[in-house]
Amino acid sequence: MLKTNQMQDKPTRKTGKQAALADSSLSHDKFLLARLGETIQKRRAEIGLSQEQVCGHTEMNRTYLSDIERGVSNPSFLVLWKLASALKVELWQLLQLVDLSDRTVGPPEEAEAN
Repeated sequence: MLKTNQMQDKPTRKTGKQAALADSSLSHDKFLLARLGETIQKRRAEIGLSQEQVCGHTEMNRTYLSDIERGVSNPSFLVLWKLASALKVELWQLLQLVDLSDRTVGPPEEAEAN
C-alpha cells in the first residue's frame, strides 16, 4: 500500500505489520457494515416498507439506502437516527439488533510499540 509523505512528496510503503493491521481493520469494518445493512433491510421487511417508503421518511436517495443495506456505505450518525425513526425503533434498539454472533467482533489488534 502506498502512502504519500506530504513533507517530501515521496511515496512510502507501509511495513508488513502496518499493512496487516490496515487490512484486518478494513475487513472488520466491512463485516460490521454488512451486518448493519442486513439488520436495516430485515427490519424494513418486517414492518412492510419498501426502500422508496423509507426514503420518503428519511429524505435520502434510494440508491444510498441500497448501498447502506448492502454494506457498501458507512452511514453517519444522523442518517442512522433517521433510519431508526423510519423503521419505528430507537437508534439504540436498531444497533442492538445487529447480529454479530458468527464472528468475534472487537477492535482490531493494536500494533505493538516498536
